[in-house]
Amino acid sequence: MFAKLQHRALQAAQLFLVGIFFCFPVSLAATNILMAIMLIAWLLAGQFKTRWQSVQNNHITLPALMLYAWSFWVRPTARPAAQKCCSP
Repeated sequence: MFAKLQHRALQAAQLFLVGIFFCFPVSLAATNILMAIMLIAWLLAGQFKTRWQSVQNNHITLPALMLYAWSFWVRPTARPAAQKCCSP
């Protein structure tokens, strides 16, 4: 019973991931909602140890996750509108 629920949650997470890619150019709000639902479905799917092992064995996934984590620490600073224009 629990394994069937995990399998269905994983399938739902995969479908929501496809939906995210279709909604991204159209609506950012829909993308954020689908991303939250996908994360919940992915967490319900479980099997975290095997997923982490597949991340470690993939040569692209780990650097991509590190780049994503780095983006939270490095934020571009926005300048006020008055400083954008050159003053005489």
